[in-house]
Amino acid sequence: MFEAVAAWVESDPVRELDDACRVLMHTRLALLDPPYLENVVLQTDFVRNCLKCQNTVATALHTKNDNHALAMISNRAQPLGIFVLGGRDGSNCQLSSMERYNFLKNQWVPMVSEENLFLFLTIKLPGGALSVH
Repeated sequence: MFEAVAAWVESDPVRELDDACRVLMHTRLALLDPPYLENVVLQTDFVRNCLKCQNTVATALHTKNDNHALAMISNRAQPLGIFVLGGRDGSNCQLSSMERYNFLKNQWVPMVSEENLFLFLTIKLPGGALSVH
């Protein structure tokens, strides 16, 4: 996750350090190994140039050594899967199925039978929501 934050910061040279700090504060740095925090994170340009970012990393290092504080941080979670709705098969026939890819088993799992498929999808948009029934 830290690499994604660093790449995001470096992608825009005029990006404000405050933006970088806010994003860095929401990464679970305490789950990273201390040598990585010290040798990579602290050596990154935007962290070296920002006292708030340095304090965030110092807090993560302190948390890493405090079992009670570390237990309060949720572990990384495996996503439920990738959901695929409908589509077309090799014969260009429209499909009315729903499947989920299970990462742990490395397989596609049907979610409901075609006869009972009822789809209610809500997509959150900046100006409101779009619902498909």
